[in-house]
Amino acid sequence: MSNCLKTINLENLRYNLKTIKSKLDKGVRLCAVIKDNAYGHGVKNVLNTILCYADYLAVANVVEGCTVRKETDLPILILGEFENENLQSIIDNQLEVTVSCIDEINFLINKLNTNSVGVHLAIDTGMHRLGFSSKKDFRQALKLISKHPNIILKGIYSHIGDANNSIRTTKQNLEFSQYYALLPNTMHTIVHIANSDTTTKYNKMHYSMVRVGISMYGYGEDKNLRPVMSVFAKIVHLTTLNENALVGYGSEHLIKKGTSIATVSIGYGQGYLRSNQKFGMVIINGKLCKIIANVCMDMVIVDVSNVNCHVGDYAVVMGCQGIHKIDANLLAIFNNTIPYEILTNFDKIKSSIVTHS
Repeated sequence: MSNCLKTINLENLRYNLKTIKSKLDKGVRLCAVIKDNAYGHGVKNVLNTILCYADYLAVANVVEGCTVRKETDLPILILGEFENENLQSIIDNQLEVTVSCIDEINFLINKLNTNSVGVHLAIDTGMHRLGFSSKKDFRQALKLISKHPNIILKGIYSHIGDANNSIRTTKQNLEFSQYYALLPNTMHTIVHIANSDTTTKYNKMHYSMVRVGISMYGYGEDKNLRPVMSVFAKIVHLTTLNENALVGYGSEHLIKKGTSIATVSIGYGQGYLRSNQKFGMVIINGKLCKIIANVCMDMVIVDVSNVNCHVGDYAVVMGCQGIHKIDANLLAIFNNTIPYEILTNFDKIKSSIVTHS
C-alpha cells in the first residue's frame, strides 16, 4: 500500500444513486455529472456503477467527453463552452454541446456542412455564468435551428445558483418557464434545470431531466446520502518533544509541554489544504488527533499524545473510524470552503475500490 491513498466505496455510490432515483417521477431522466474526473473520485472508478442508473452524462469539456465516449453509448453533454477547433472531435464522438449565444449557432451553421451536432440551449436565469439572457435572442436561436436540420435541438437548460434560497430559486424557475414556453410544439426537447440540491428540495422543478453531481458522491441537502470517498495517510515517523520545542515551518508552533508527535504522509501536494493547520484533525486508531504546525507539501505533523500508534499505522484523513467521522463537509468548515473543492483536490491520490461499507 502507498503512503497516501483513497478508497472509493461503490456500495455507497449505488445507495446514493438509488436514493436519488427514488425521488424522480416515472419518465424523468437522470443526468449524472462526472466532470473533473468525477469530482475527484476517478471516472474509471465510478463509471460502470453510474451507467446502471444514468440516462445521460455531463462533462466539463470535449477532452473529457471523448474519454468517456470510449466507455458508453449514452448521450454526453458538454457543460462548458465548446472550443471551435474541437468541432471534429465533437462530431466524431457524437457529443452534445452547450450553446449560449447566437454567435455559436452561426459558427455551427457555417462549419457543419453535412455533419450534425446536438445542442442544448443554456438559459441565464440569474446566475449570470452562461446562457441566453435575452428572449429575443432565444427566439432567433430557435428560428435558426429550425432552418438548419444539421443542428439538432436536444435540450434547454439553466442552473440554480442557490437552492437554499427559495425566493431566488423560484424566481429563476419562473424565468426559465418563460423561455420554455417559447418552444414551438413541434420542438420536442429535454428540459432541465435541477442540480443536486434542487432535485432534493423542489420536485416540481425536475421537468424531464435532473442533473446530479455532488449528491451522487454523498453530499448535499439530503442527509441520508453516504460519502463515497475516504482518504488515508501512513504514519512515517514518531518522536517525543520536550517543552518549548518549536515545530514545523515558520517557528509558529511552540510545544508547551512534553508531546508525542507523528509525521503523517499527506500535504498540500496531495490536495490536503494548507489551511487545515488551524483546525484540522485526523483519526488514528479510533482517536481524534489534532494537526499542529504548518501543513507541508507532503507531510503533516500530528499530536498523538492521546493514542497508542506505530510507524506504518494509517491515519484517517477523511472517513470514519470508531465513533469519529471526518467528511468533506467538516474539512470544508476547517478550510472555509465547500465540499466540492475538498473532493476534487484529492484527485491525484491513487484510488482503491471497495464494494462494501
